[in-house]
Amino acid sequence: PGSSKEKILEIVNNLHIQHVEARSRRSPDVRRYVAELRVNWIRVTLPEDYQSILDELRSSYQDLLEKLIERGLIEIEDGDYVRLKDLLRLRAETIAFKEDRFASALVAALIKLHYFMNLLETQGPEPAKKYLEKVLRRKGRTISDRLLLEDRRVLKAWNWLLSLPKGTVHPKLEELASIIDIEGITRGKRGIVFVNYRKTAEIVLNYLKEKTGVRASLFIGQARREELKGMSQEEQRKILQDFSSGKYDLLVATSIGEEGLDIPEVDLVVFYDAVPSVIRYIQRRGRTGRGRPGKVVVLVSGKREEFFYRTTVMKERKMMKALHEVSSLVEMRRKHITLEEFSMNSQQSSNEKRAPEVIIRVDARELGGEVVRKLASFNDVKISVSKLEVGDYVVSDEVVIERRTIDDLVSSLANREIFEQVDKLKATYKRPILLIECETLYEASKSGVRSRSLMELITSLTIGGLPILWSRNPEESAELIRLLAIKEQRKKVLEIHPLVVDDDTVLERVLTEIPGVNVFVARNLLRAFGSLKNVFSASEKELQSVEGVDPITARRIVKFSNKRYGEELEGKRHLYP
Repeated sequence: PGSSKEKILEIVNNLHIQHVEARSRRSPDVRRYVAELRVNWIRVTLPEDYQSILDELRSSYQDLLEKLIERGLIEIEDGDYVRLKDLLRLRAETIAFKEDRFASALVAALIKLHYFMNLLETQGPEPAKKYLEKVLRRKGRTISDRLLLEDRRVLKAWNWLLSLPKGTVHPKLEELASIIDIEGITRGKRGIVFVNYRKTAEIVLNYLKEKTGVRASLFIGQARREELKGMSQEEQRKILQDFSSGKYDLLVATSIGEEGLDIPEVDLVVFYDAVPSVIRYIQRRGRTGRGRPGKVVVLVSGKREEFFYRTTVMKERKMMKALHEVSSLVEMRRKHITLEEFSMNSQQSSNEKRAPEVIIRVDARELGGEVVRKLASFNDVKISVSKLEVGDYVVSDEVVIERRTIDDLVSSLANREIFEQVDKLKATYKRPILLIECETLYEASKSGVRSRSLMELITSLTIGGLPILWSRNPEESAELIRLLAIKEQRKKVLEIHPLVVDDDTVLERVLTEIPGVNVFVARNLLRAFGSLKNVFSASEKELQSVEGVDPITARRIVKFSNKRYGEELEGKRHLYP
C-alpha cells in the first residue's frame, strides 16, 4: 500500500475502508503458520582496476552535475545522492519549459553515464561494453552522445573494457556459483535467481550451467527486448511444469517471477541485484520460507546497491510501522461521527440550526478526503455529490475550482496534463479557479522538482488568465471553497450548468473523444484541414504531417472516421460523459 502513512491513508480514504489489520511473519498469529526464513546479504568486492575505472567515471559524472548546478537546474547538498528518476524528471522539465538545448543535453548525458556506470558496477564488463559500443556505432550522434564520448575518462573506461581477457565476468557470478553449490541446489534442493536485466539472465544461466552443472532454465516475460525474444505463455507454463516435476533445479528469472504465477516453493532465493522497491523485495523474498525453511541471499556490489538494499529494508520497517499507526487511526475514526450520521443529525436538529445557506457540488472522486470532511462540518454548507465533467468543486453556474496539492501539480508537469486540464476548465466554465495546497509558497515537492520550475508553471497559468489561490492544508482549502460559495450564492440562486460553448469548441470536443487526441492536437488538426469532414477524409500519412499526431493516433482517427454505429472503438475514453 506504500511505505508512508500519508499514502496508506489515501487508499483508506478513497476506498472508504473501515478497518485495517497489519501483520508480518513475526506476528504471533502468523508465526506458527510459516517456516523459518533466513535473510543474508553479501558484499561482493570489486577488483582494484575495476574500482579505479568506476572512480574515474564518478568524477566525470560529478563534473556534468556541477554544470547543471551552475545553471541553477538542480539543487543538491554535499553527499546527496541523485537518483535516476530525479534526472528523468529534470529532463522532462527542461523539455517542457524549452530550456537551452545544452542543458537538456547535459541531463541526457548524465542519464546515459548513470546507466553505463550501473551496468559496469552491478552487471559486469560485457553488458557495459555492449552499451557503450551501441552509442559509439550510433549514426547521427546527439549532443549528449558527444558529451559522453569526448570525455577522456569514458574513453579510458572503453579502452580498459577492450583490454580485458575474453570471458571476464562480474565477481558476483563467482560468488553466485559458490552459493548454488553450498546450498545444495545441485543435490535435490531448488532455487530462483532474480536478475534485473534480461541479457544478464542469459549470462548468469550459461555461467552457472558451465561452472556448477546445475539444471537450470531462463524464465522471462513475453515482450521482446532488443535482440532477445520473449517467452510465450505456453513456454512459461511448460517451464513451470518442468520445474515442479524436478526437471530443473533452478530458475533464472526477471521480474516476471515476482508475482501472479503459480511458482512452486523453493529452498533458496538469490537477489543477483538489489532492488530499490520494497514491494518487489517482499514479493521476491516470498517465494521461499512458506511451508518449509528457506533462505534469501542478496548480492551487493558497490555503494549504490548497498544503498538500495539498506533503503529497502528501512522502507519495509517504516511501512509496517505506518500500517499499525493507520490501523489505530481508522479505529479512532469509527468512534467519531460519520458524514452520513452528521447529515442525519443536521436534518433532525434543523430547528436548532439555521438552514444551509450555500450548496457546493463536489466531484465523487473527492469523497473521503479531508476537504470534504471539513466542508461537511460547516452548518451553512450543503454538499451535493456528482461526477463532474471537469473540476473538483462547483460553487456557482460560473465558478469551478480545481484543487491540486503541490505533488499533484508536479506529477502533471512532465506530461503537461495540467495545461490540458486548464483548457477544459476554461472551455466549460466562465470563471475557473486553481487552488494549490502546500505548506510553503513554491516549496520544493517530495519529487525534487525545483522551485524555479514551479514559479514558471504558475507564471504561465496566471498569464493565461487563470486565477490561482493558495492554502496550507485541507482545512484552509475547505474554508476558501466555502467563502467562494457564499460570495457567489448570497445574492442569487445556484443553477449549476456548463457554459454554453461556441461551434469551434464543439468541433474540438468531437476530435478529443478519439484516444490520443487532446485539445491541442484537435486544434492543430482543425487548423490544418479546416473542417471535420476534411480531417476524417485525410489519409494516415496526411494526418501524421500535423504536429502532435503520431502513427498510432493517425490510425485511430482513420478507424474512428470509418467506425459503424454501435461498434466498440479500441482504447475509447469518455472525456465528456
